[in-house]
Amino acid sequence: MPGYDMTRRAAIGAALASVATTKSRADDTAALTNEDFIFEITRSDAEWRRFLGDERYYVMREVGTEWARSSELWDRYGAATYSCAGCDLKVYDEKQRRPLDKGWVFFHHAEPRSVLMSIDRVSPTAYGGSGMEEEGKELIEVQCRRCGCHLGHILYLEGGIVHCINGIALTLQEI
Repeated sequence: MPGYDMTRRAAIGAALASVATTKSRADDTAALTNEDFIFEITRSDAEWRRFLGDERYYVMREVGTEWARSSELWDRYGAATYSCAGCDLKVYDEKQRRPLDKGWVFFHHAEPRSVLMSIDRVSPTAYGGSGMEEEGKELIEVQCRRCGCHLGHILYLEGGIVHCINGIALTLQEI
């Protein structure tokens, strides 16, 4: 679906250019960066490490990827909602799950106003064994809107656009 991809890219690019231009005019600085955005939930790096633990910290704050089939959520289905493990914001609903036997948790889309997207330039060390090791490859990253934690990526798989989410980045609330 190249047309859809181009429309999304054009919209994101226009929005970022608008923000960067506004900021540039206001105080004559360079382009907007992640450090310029203030999330509702903020913690120091040490606080995030203590709160998340080593594995979650690696995935959620260092933009890593869990090993395929390592999360207990990847093949678990049933009435549930999924929240960000960093701040407990509801980000996905079981009704939007897409069953794909790839080893991660897939959704058609997120809850309204729950995630942000950015560009993630792949580092071969960040995706050990995930099949995304091509250095410099750009992916659309999915982040929690409230705390900025990395949840996963948006991918085109098996004829559709899906949110490919790390199970370790989610907490499950059964309904």
